[in-house]
Amino acid sequence: MEDLAAGTALGGRYELDEVVGSGGMATVWRAHDLVLDRPVAVKILHARLAEDPAFLDRFNTEATASARLTHPNIVHVFDAGTADGSAFIVMELFDGETLRDRLHRTGPLPPAEAASIMVQALQGLQFAHDHNLIHRDVKPANVLVASDGRVKVTDFGIAKVAYGGTADPTTTGKVLGSVPYLAPEQVEGNPLDARADVYAAGAMLYELLTGRPPFVAETDLAAAMLRLTSDPIPPRAIRSGIPRGLDAVVMRSLARKPDDRFGSAAAMAAALAPFEPGATDRVPMDDGAHEARGFFRSWMVIPLLAILTAAVVIVIAMAAGIINSPLTPQPKNGTPTGSHSQSSPTQAPQGGPLQIVGTQDFDPFGDGQEHHQDIGKATDGDPSTFWETEGYVSPNMDKPGVGLAFDLGQPATVTGFRLITPLSGWVYQIRIGNDLDALKNAPGQQFTASASNHGLQTITPVTGRYVLVWITKVVPAEGANRAQIAEFSVVGSR
Repeated sequence: MEDLAAGTALGGRYELDEVVGSGGMATVWRAHDLVLDRPVAVKILHARLAEDPAFLDRFNTEATASARLTHPNIVHVFDAGTADGSAFIVMELFDGETLRDRLHRTGPLPPAEAASIMVQALQGLQFAHDHNLIHRDVKPANVLVASDGRVKVTDFGIAKVAYGGTADPTTTGKVLGSVPYLAPEQVEGNPLDARADVYAAGAMLYELLTGRPPFVAETDLAAAMLRLTSDPIPPRAIRSGIPRGLDAVVMRSLARKPDDRFGSAAAMAAALAPFEPGATDRVPMDDGAHEARGFFRSWMVIPLLAILTAAVVIVIAMAAGIINSPLTPQPKNGTPTGSHSQSSPTQAPQGGPLQIVGTQDFDPFGDGQEHHQDIGKATDGDPSTFWETEGYVSPNMDKPGVGLAFDLGQPATVTGFRLITPLSGWVYQIRIGNDLDALKNAPGQQFTASASNHGLQTITPVTGRYVLVWITKVVPAEGANRAQIAEFSVVGSR
């Protein structure tokens, strides 16, 4: 039934008020639930779809799955069914505009606001992924933003309903409006996992930052095929003022191979969090002054004399392009001590602070996760918070190791690092390379953690994209054996 009018009580329960949106599959009404006396949104399928039994079956299955998702960043589904010749789904009424409308109204967003919106959307996506539901159609029209900044994702599973068993959505004509955000594996009709949503989130962030999708061609289909063979133009090349680190997050999320993207929506959200409003004081941005401020802030737990010394060294580094003054006294013969103990730093490493664009827990010999929810605490600029390993019975954890991997976005020559921990005595290696999985068996430079030393540690220069803190021995803490990382940063050169 397509001639529904305001005042109609759908199924005798949902009184329709006014149309608030319409798309290729349905019309959305603002309505009132007469039973529970609350405002709701009712999405009513177009008649041609409601008359297809197979479609209705898929629709009800996906609606049931979506109804199980209760999260602050997901539009809640209350009910679904058929009545008065119409098929419908009843949802939470969220008073906000779609990102599509926002882009039409204002154009590209400020980078910090775009990052904030995407962090919230990714948190909703991660919750769905944790419950084995892939969105498949992440795009600006399916993300709502309220005037107070709250973000909610809607229409989970609708794309799957739209093209049913058809392997390649680009050939059906049913979801061409979503083509700018489809992952390459979707374009090719290959099996999907959560990383398809990560790609779409990256494409959406690209548009929020630049005002255009990553790939532009004469037709949607041509644009879809273009992403199979080429990478998009970096956002910074289109619009100035986008931080390099944020640019790197976007480009990684848009990698053609799923294995080259962020491994999860949560990992991408963690990489974006430093670029949200209010986070600039703790994260290096583009210019040298911002890098100095973020780098200097993390030294504030060091005694005053060390702070003044570090400030002088950083100023010299900004002028000369390298840091070449020792932070600690050298042996009388001028030869470095060569110690790998964190309690005995020798000479300040050369180079400047390197931007960390992402962090992930790395447990290849265990269950694959190690307090994933706390990884952001290792780079949040707050030494009072920390990531820690699981509690182990044995100091050697009964496995080769576990750790945190820090992504620099692209290969860089790492000359040193700083690790702050509240827990002394645990042992770790610094391993660096371009293939994270290969680092589980790679050699590394070994250190012993010290809660009393927050200084820079010098290492033999190694070039790579990933810096892995590989923990090989844990120590007693809170009734078990653990290791803890409060802050971690890297020094070197691109």
